[in-house]
Amino acid sequence: MGTNVQATIRVFAQKVKGQIVFDLQSNYKKAGKLKFKNPKKGDFFDMNFVIEPNAFGLSFPAKLEAFWVAETACPTTHNYHNEFEALKVFGGDRTLQVRNWNRVPCEYWYALNFNSTTDGPQHLDPIIVNLNSYEQAADPDLSPGHILAIALAAAGTLAALFGLKSLFGKRDRRRR
Repeated sequence: MGTNVQATIRVFAQKVKGQIVFDLQSNYKKAGKLKFKNPKKGDFFDMNFVIEPNAFGLSFPAKLEAFWVAETACPTTHNYHNEFEALKVFGGDRTLQVRNWNRVPCEYWYALNFNSTTDGPQHLDPIIVNLNSYEQAADPDLSPGHILAIALAAAGTLAALFGLKSLFGKRDRRRR
């Protein structure tokens, strides 16, 4: 049996255009996905998903309702995998602890489910990448092509949000 590596994932929520939008923050988040690589063979991770204070009264339901996982697509109903074990919901139902055994390299799709006192049931479906038990696996998301695609997507999003036509459209010919 290896070492238990603690991984805290902070869950932030805000409302955008009438919908609750979630953001995960963690030292294990890379290129928009949670990525885990064991420090040594046999190690595992206890992931603590912590709901940050918000105006929506968010809480986790029972552990088997709070975390679903699959290998092929984001689960929309109960789905479990032997690489993950929902351990407990605690801290006023604002922390969910899930064990990631991280034995097999794979990209897993998972869903976090929440109760909201203001908006009813809520659902978040990010991705976990297990790079596996101390093997020197290449990180598939950090190739030059992926980095360029991420950079272009980010620039396009900023341009759309701020109406910066000069980034991708006609040159800005205003006099300075």
